[in-house]
Amino acid sequence: MYKPKKILKKSITISFLSIIGFILFFTTMSFNSLLQNNFENILLKLQNYLTGYNEDVLYLHTNGDIFEPGDTIWFKAYNFKSGSLVPSLPENLLNVGLYKRETKTESIVTGKFRVEKGTSFGQLNLSDTLSGGSYFLIAGTNSSSTNSVENVFVKKIKIKNPARETVDIKIQIPDSVYSEGNKIEEKLEVFGDNGFRLGRVKIQLQLKQDEHILNEKTINSGESGVANFEMILPGELENKAVHICAQIGQPGLTGELNVHVPVKSLPPAIRFFPEGGDLIEDFNSVVAFEATDVAGNPFDFKGILTDSEGEIISEVTTTALGMGSVNIQSKKNTNLFLKIQEPRGYDKSYKLPEAKEKGYSLQILENNPERISMKVESNSCESTDLISVLLLLRDSIWFETTKPLKDLQTLSIPVKEMPLGVGKITVFDQNGIPQAERLLFVNLDKKPEIQAESLKEIYERKEKVKINLSLKNSMGEPLSGVFSASVIPINSERDEIWAENIMTALLLSNELKGEIPARGIYFSEHKDSEKLLDLLMLTHGWRRFTWENILDNNQQEFNNSVGLSGLVTTRKGKPVKNGEVTLMNMNKFSAIATKTDNQGRFEFNKSEFTGILDDTKLVLTATNSQGRKNVFVTIDDFVNVEKLKELNRISNRLYSSAGNSFTTGEEDLSSGQNHSPGSLYASDTTKRNIWVEEVDVKAKIPTVIPVETYEKEHQSYILEDKDIHINFGYNPKTGILQLIKQVAGHFDTAAGGKILFRGYNSIYDQNMQGAVFVVNGRVAGFSYEDVDYLNSSDIETIKVTKSSAAGLRYTPYGTGGLIEITLKGFKPDESAPSPEADPNIVHIPGYTKVREFYSPVYKNQKQKDEAIDLRKTLYWNPNISISDLGNATIQYFNSDVPGEYLLKIEGIGKSGIPFYTIKTYTVKNN
Repeated sequence: MYKPKKILKKSITISFLSIIGFILFFTTMSFNSLLQNNFENILLKLQNYLTGYNEDVLYLHTNGDIFEPGDTIWFKAYNFKSGSLVPSLPENLLNVGLYKRETKTESIVTGKFRVEKGTSFGQLNLSDTLSGGSYFLIAGTNSSSTNSVENVFVKKIKIKNPARETVDIKIQIPDSVYSEGNKIEEKLEVFGDNGFRLGRVKIQLQLKQDEHILNEKTINSGESGVANFEMILPGELENKAVHICAQIGQPGLTGELNVHVPVKSLPPAIRFFPEGGDLIEDFNSVVAFEATDVAGNPFDFKGILTDSEGEIISEVTTTALGMGSVNIQSKKNTNLFLKIQEPRGYDKSYKLPEAKEKGYSLQILENNPERISMKVESNSCESTDLISVLLLLRDSIWFETTKPLKDLQTLSIPVKEMPLGVGKITVFDQNGIPQAERLLFVNLDKKPEIQAESLKEIYERKEKVKINLSLKNSMGEPLSGVFSASVIPINSERDEIWAENIMTALLLSNELKGEIPARGIYFSEHKDSEKLLDLLMLTHGWRRFTWENILDNNQQEFNNSVGLSGLVTTRKGKPVKNGEVTLMNMNKFSAIATKTDNQGRFEFNKSEFTGILDDTKLVLTATNSQGRKNVFVTIDDFVNVEKLKELNRISNRLYSSAGNSFTTGEEDLSSGQNHSPGSLYASDTTKRNIWVEEVDVKAKIPTVIPVETYEKEHQSYILEDKDIHINFGYNPKTGILQLIKQVAGHFDTAAGGKILFRGYNSIYDQNMQGAVFVVNGRVAGFSYEDVDYLNSSDIETIKVTKSSAAGLRYTPYGTGGLIEITLKGFKPDESAPSPEADPNIVHIPGYTKVREFYSPVYKNQKQKDEAIDLRKTLYWNPNISISDLGNATIQYFNSDVPGEYLLKIEGIGKSGIPFYTIKTYTVKNN
């Protein structure tokens, strides 16, 4: 019998379940699709940001950092786009200057150089009267961004007095700390240039806290070159660094040393950085740490990790440079503490960041030339939730994937096709929110290897050195490129470890936050270089952008188009609105003009400025909206003086901030004691890159050009008294024109009585640049009508100079030639004061003429015997090409100066990979 109701009920049940299943399926698919679209939207926003990212990075290879008065600082500049490392934009202009660290108000010597295809080279010639001391070499291009100064390069330079022997001072501080009121009992040693102890040397000692003198005395190194001394720490100290300053106080000798004194009440600062960003309960994690003393120097130590009950969890030791790591498993309601055991004396406990109850964990399991293996864990989402992983490297997205959490227990990222550089791995949750992040250096093995073949360990004086160089990749294949090379005396191995090189500058400094210690060690042959590089990735955050800005579409603005800018004000300092600003090149007989805005500011774009700039000096003039000259012009300052003071303080590594605190990895590292030289300029440096020291702003000196200069450079035509026969009294206008024609030949005239030696130069009569008339050394005007009162019988000489720049001797507006009339009986008053410069005039130097480095070539032994060769820089070449076969050769002669020498090679391959190497050899003292 047919039973329709029962069958119908069963059919309805099946249909209902099927519908629910389909709904769940399509809902899940739609939700997953939504999540995928969300992540794709993030990728799109990131790509848009990277497309607009347009910052530069600048590095200078120099022939050392210690010079004498009269020496030359040779340099090669590498100017590339940050991240991608493609050559910087065309029309870049490089400013280089040497600043005295103590004064910081003006540069000692400056230069302006062209940047072509990402490189520039030149020199700064030091005066032979330059005083000894510490200086800053500062360089920058005209491609600064609004919010960053990646293109500012700063290097410490020391000038030695050649008349004084430089000696080394050594003070050994024991492996323990002092308490307030303790007696400091230490030993001091003095060494001469030959490396032996130097006796009977007077040393001035100061015990200082920051710049405050706590105690001071004078001691003598005695017969043996060794002296013991005592100094008392005060009973109370401020929260600032304590150091001993030792300085040679004896004629004919120079030398100084600053030594940090560890004090119990001023413990080091230790910062903790969990891998991925957070500690999560019950998950294994790597916690990196960075320790600095109160002076800001890296602080190495040995210690223990304990729980709140004092039970030892593990031993902790820094690898080097105050950096290290420890593996821990966080537990609920358990606090961990780090205690320093060596050096002895510190009793402070450092609490590690507390573990979060819920969150995400990211671990790098392996990083090799084939792949990056990583693990993602979370206790705040389901195992089926979609998690996205992104790898950003050198301003490009190299890897992205979206998978269920359960499939991320082991994720393999192939890296064989990726370039070397700092990679940023970010983990996003199912809502597109970044939850974990890790920096790591990718493909370190792709670092190019440059070999200096045929370089011997020992050479004779004046012996010829020939070095065959080869550049290869990690697979042994030849690479081509361009590099610079220098050979200079060695100061110390430590200096080279701490010195920045092109690889650190281009691959690390512009990617990471904070001060990078020992910048030369990470790509060297040091045994711990690779481990230290990874610790650097863990302890220094990404400095390019924050995900909040990307997700909120906060695109950083960049302005790389400004060549020259400044401010026009009234004598009372008020901005001049709608003022006229003109920049003139008298050599090219060309000019460009612009207007000031409502704030009195003006700017010429980079193309305009570099188009008019050449090896001659430019003249910038300004007037108000009515054409009046009673205004002041100021060119935007490239170096902020107050920030130079801060830079000087940091360069001494003497920090005033307290060191008895710590921050976690969640906090901005730049807010602690680590400071990068670039960060000193970020808030106040303008994006206009003209050195204020190179221009005559409000200078109380004439803006005229010496007569000797123009008599050498420009031909003049002179008519003397015996040849003058035109009487101006009868027909003055016709007479002066005939007289000038008799002196100089053909010329044109324009409305208003202007004399045009170089033809018509404007379609408007009022804009014609006519010759300036000068009578008895005073400007009479710009029209022959201004001298029609003269009688020919009163004229001693009349002199005509047709050069467009000749009139600048007398006025910055004399750009149409010069007519000088001297009357009989006139005697110049040499005691009369020189005229003051017009404040609306600024002289801007042109490009610096680049010299060629001189290196002698000895053809025979006789030439070697006859020559006295005291060169310290034995070799310098800023442009050496490596062929497609990966080979290049350099050769030069040693000098008469024996000692240890350093060969330093820095460059960049055609593939955009920087490379460097350092080699040493000895010149015997026969």
